[in-house]
Order: sequence, then C-alpha cells, then structure tokens
Amino acid sequence: MSIGRRIGRIERGAAVAALWLGLLLPSDRALAEFVCQADLDVPAILEPNAALQRNPERLDPRMRLAAALMERGCYRDVVAVLDAGAQFHPNVDKLDLLLRDARSMLEEERYFVGLEEAEAAAKLKRYQLRCRELDDVAACDSALREMPGDPALLIARAEAHYATNGFAPALDAYREVVALFPDNAEAAARLRSLEIEREALLATCLDMAGDEALSACDGALIPGAGDEFEIQKRRGLLLQQGGRPAPALEAYVAADNLRRGDRTTATAIVALTQSTGRSDAIALAANGSAHLTLGRVGEAIRVLREAQVLAPGFGTVAADLATAETRRRALAAECATATAERAISVCRAALLPQARDEFDIRMRLAAVLLDGGDAGAARPHLESARRLRPDDPALAIELARLDAASRAVADRGAAAVEPRQRSDAFATLARRYSNAEPHGQAH
Repeated sequence: MSIGRRIGRIERGAAVAALWLGLLLPSDRALAEFVCQADLDVPAILEPNAALQRNPERLDPRMRLAAALMERGCYRDVVAVLDAGAQFHPNVDKLDLLLRDARSMLEEERYFVGLEEAEAAAKLKRYQLRCRELDDVAACDSALREMPGDPALLIARAEAHYATNGFAPALDAYREVVALFPDNAEAAARLRSLEIEREALLATCLDMAGDEALSACDGALIPGAGDEFEIQKRRGLLLQQGGRPAPALEAYVAADNLRRGDRTTATAIVALTQSTGRSDAIALAANGSAHLTLGRVGEAIRVLREAQVLAPGFGTVAADLATAETRRRALAAECATATAERAISVCRAALLPQARDEFDIRMRLAAVLLDGGDAGAARPHLESARRLRPDDPALAIELARLDAASRAVADRGAAAVEPRQRSDAFATLARRYSNAEPHGQAH
C-alpha cells in the first residue's frame, strides 16, 4: 500500500468513527464509508453490517463485523465500529479486548507509515543529490516522479543529459523546461548557450579537417535534426580521408538513408563497399541504392537481388529493386535505337549479366564502339557475347579479324583499327541489334 493511501486512511478515520457513532447512514451506503481498501463485499462483512443497521444495540453482529474487519487489517475501521458500540455495551471484556488490540495494531501501522515516509524522504534527497551532483539522469527521473514538474529538477536533469548524453537529449530537455516555464530566465539562457555552442561545433565540423573536425561533427550530431544528413556525409568524408574505410562507410550509409539521390554519397558508398569487402544485407542494400543513384541500373539490380536473398523484406530493397528494373527496361529499349555516345551510355547502364537480353545489348554496344573506332573497348563485349553463343560463326570471324588487326597494329605502331575494317559477317550480325533492326528483348 502506498504512503499516500495510508495517510488518506488515517485522515478519514475520525469522520468514519463519527458516522458509526451516530449510525446515520442507511445500510446500502455503510460499506462505502469504510476506510479500508480491502475487499469488503463479502458475507462476513455484509451480513453483520446489515444487522447493525437494523439494530445498532446488538453486540453479536458488531463483534462479528469487527472480527471480520480485523482479519483484513482494517484496524481503523475496527476501532470505529467498537467505539460506536461502547456506548451500548460499556465494560464488556471481549469488546474492550478487541478494541485494545485494534488500537495497538493501528499505532503499529502509524509507526511503520512514519518509517516509510522517512525512508521516502531520504530516497528523494539521495535522488536529488545524485541528479545535481553526479549527473545521474535515472536519479533525476526518480526524483521527478516524486516532485513532477519541479523546474529546478528539470534543469538539473537537462544538465545531467548534457554531461552524459550530449546535445540531443540536453536540448530536448531544456526545450521542455522552457515550454513549461517560459518565464524561467535560467532555462532560456542555458538553452540559448547550448544552441550557440552547437553552432560553433557545426562550423568546425563543416569547415575544418582532421580529428578536430571529426570530433566536432560527433558532438554536433543530433538524430532527426535538419542538418543530420550534412553532418553524416561530412563524417564519412573525414573518416575516409583519415584512412578509416569501415566507419566511413557506416557514415555514408547513414547519410544515404536520410537523403537518397546524392551522387557524392553514392560514389563513396560504391567505392567503400568494394574496398571493405562488405557483403551483408545492409551494405548490399546501400550499394544497390548507390548504383541506382549513379544510373548503373544493371549493377543495381544485381546487388539488390543479392540483398533480397540475404534479408527478404529488408528496408527499401524491394522498392529500389522494382525501380531499377523499370528503369532498365526503358534503357534497354533505348539502347537498341540510340546512337554514338548516348548509345554507349544507355547500353552500359542497362547491361545485366545473365539477363535474357545480355547478348543483344553486348552486340549493340560492340557495334557502336567499333563504329566509333574503339576496338579495344568492343572486344570484351564480343568475347562475352561469344561465351553466350559459342557457335555463332560471325562472332568467331570478327574476333579473329580483331586479333589479326591488333597484331598488325602492333607491328606498324598504328593507333587504332578503322571502323570500316569490320568483317561483312559481323556487320550483318550487328545490324540486327542496330537502329534499323532493333531485336533486343529487355528483362
């Protein structure tokens, strides 16, 4: 039973005793006036209580009611019942004996209530001391449960947060104080001081370099703040410059989760994922999102599929994968019709190993590269296409011709193979994947 409830019982005792002495209450309200919080809606209480309402001079139901209340620890109610009966039955031993026992138990109860109150007061003082002197946030919370809304404790709690948890909870705590007590000059001044201090840290984070800037970024970082993306991105750069690729990747991933579409962040994630060798679902999801931002939809699909296999339903992988596949279908269609540099760009972006249209896209890309005189860049695509269709004679002829041309170039020191030197067989084959005869099938 709480201290407040026990105190309430004691304070209401006199009124209850007076009601019993006067017996003014009707029987249907008598139980509602007992101080005791025990379950009194039982026959052992109801029956003798009703009998007393009908005839307050009867001793037997009074004694049975008092005994039932005594068993439930309702000592103040026992005293009230027996005091009310003493006027009808003076000097009755069994009544006097039970009354004496009830008063003794009531005094003992008051004693323990006093001890509990003293103990509670001591605990409160300890909580206040630990809150103010030791920056113990838990102690501040415990003290505030006993003294809710106390401005001094709320300020002490904000300072404890600042000392142990940094700006984010401290600023929130001070804003709470200022909202509750707008006229509290101390809280308002301290809040502004913390805001100025964070602004200085933020400037150091964004403008300086090295460990000093990194420390400032860590200090200024507040989850959910409007500048969280910029700080995480800056942390990633500083960690990367400091030769710490693993935490740098974590910072860039955090930045990417806050704001998609930033190419600098995406480029860093791709590079750091490769250098760290991370292949968990979190890294793969971030890597796939980064490739998507950079327009490399084929690679994005490959990586996002790996992430989906590792952790189905993780984050935005499914949504990113659907977006990438939609974009790739559009790029694959454009690959078959675009020309020159645009064709090279969209074909490379749409290229996805093991897709149904891989052969078509590689052939189209090789044709465009050869038309531009870049036989060296075309060769890997021709070789990959040959692995996909090893029995295609036109590809074998063209690769043999390129080998011969490369040897001739080496012998004469020529710079490149002329585009018009492509074999007729390959020209016929490549035409099927050109503007005139788009043949590819997107997937």
